[in-house]
Amino acid sequence: MQLSPAGEGLPDRREDLLSPAAVETLFWQPRFIADPALMLHVPLLFWLAEAARPARLAVLGAGEGAALFALCQALDKLNIAGRCEGIGFWTDARTGAPLASPPGAIRDHARQLYADLAQVRAAADAGAALDGFRDGSLDLLLVDLCRLPAGAAPDLAEWRRVVKRDGLLVLHGIAQSGAAGTGRLIDQGPRLEFPDGAGLALLPQGEDLPPRLRALMRAAPDGVVAGEIGLVFRRLGQGLEAMARQVADAARADAGQKALAAAQKGQAEAEKALAELRDAYDSHSRRLGELQAELFSLRHETDQLHEDLAALTWQLEESRSNEKAQRERAETERATRFRETAALTDYLEELRDGGPALEELRAQLKRSEERNGGLQAELGAARQELESLRAENRRLSDYTAELLNSTSWRITAPMRKVKDTFRG
Repeated sequence: MQLSPAGEGLPDRREDLLSPAAVETLFWQPRFIADPALMLHVPLLFWLAEAARPARLAVLGAGEGAALFALCQALDKLNIAGRCEGIGFWTDARTGAPLASPPGAIRDHARQLYADLAQVRAAADAGAALDGFRDGSLDLLLVDLCRLPAGAAPDLAEWRRVVKRDGLLVLHGIAQSGAAGTGRLIDQGPRLEFPDGAGLALLPQGEDLPPRLRALMRAAPDGVVAGEIGLVFRRLGQGLEAMARQVADAARADAGQKALAAAQKGQAEAEKALAELRDAYDSHSRRLGELQAELFSLRHETDQLHEDLAALTWQLEESRSNEKAQRERAETERATRFRETAALTDYLEELRDGGPALEELRAQLKRSEERNGGLQAELGAARQELESLRAENRRLSDYTAELLNSTSWRITAPMRKVKDTFRG
């Protein structure tokens, strides 16, 4: 029996697409699950990392981080001393403005698990996002066309610029309507297309390919991976896609539960506030009714006061008219009393002037009586005359007393006093 040289006639295990080492990567469990569309191709990314052994990688359009962390996990598990940079075009969910830094979940996962492998940064301009990379500096560049800024045109030349001659350019999202221009470009060179989901294309930059990748390209001469090989990647990817959808659904359900709880809390608070408003409304309605009743009563009282005021005004005018008439009558009566008082005063003055004459007659009578004591006839006549004078004197005295006690005399007392003062 003739033996063949060592290894002669044996298949090259490096070109075995499903060698044990390659198969093991297909069943890795991703540490980071997100973005169902990309999770469909994570088994392929694991397989590609084991087949090509890239050390310098970048993801343009990091999005939710599924591709970035799948490549970082592959570097970690394959013990490849490399570096993977993720560039994202994240925006504020409320304003749509570009974010200055990656979302917290992506930043924290990179720091906790891949601090020595991953670098994540935010960018706003897809055209300038790769300016920091030298020409031919990357072993693998993955561009997620679904995660580029809206309106950004595919720039295949710029993407090829930063990839090494024997490197790989991976495009995800080639089946999207916005990537039609990229589809026409990739048709011009060697490629491997995985049409499932949003579509993924491998674009080798040279002919010196890793053995397993070269074998895969031979298995898909038209550039589309189909048949049993495509079925293997699709079935494994669909499991991860379903898992990602389940995680997303659970997250949405949790968010929905939280939103529902918040809504129920808000509804309870709103109902409580509504009840308080209703109570306040009822209280205000009752108070309004009371105020309206008070207003009606006040209006009635006001009308009554207006009527009373009109009556009082009429009475005041009448009182003023009566007062004026009374004042005129009083002036007239005063003038009359003044004239009467003046006449009485003159009369009293005359009486006062007649007093000394009476005394003189009495003296003469006395002298006559003394002289003619013996003349009885004359004495009788004199007595008669005396009695007559006495009667007149009594009449005058009574009249004088009556006059002195009268109101007019008392009223004119100050005037007489003033007159006596001037006489004295």
